[in-house]
Amino acid sequence: MITELHVNFSVPYEPFPAGAEVRDQIGIRGMQGPFSMPGDSGSLIVTAATKQPVGLLFAGSSDNSITFANPIAAVKAALGIDRIVAQPE
Repeated sequence: MITELHVNFSVPYEPFPAGAEVRDQIGIRGMQGPFSMPGDSGSLIVTAATKQPVGLLFAGSSDNSITFANPIAAVKAALGIDRIVAQPE
């Protein structure tokens, strides 16, 4: 469940002493436990009902209580993607 929009926070990446400032992220929480786990970074997040892209999983809190995603519009703009087309089932 998306619980937060426009989340800004700092990530203490090594070897960058100041880390990275991340802006306008989506906050997602699992309804019955964690939404994501370590190693899920880079996963495409889609809506449950229509499978429409929502975001690209970026990070999670150390206790796995919240997941952060880059909004799909920002990802598409940064990568020059016009649209995402699903494969027929």
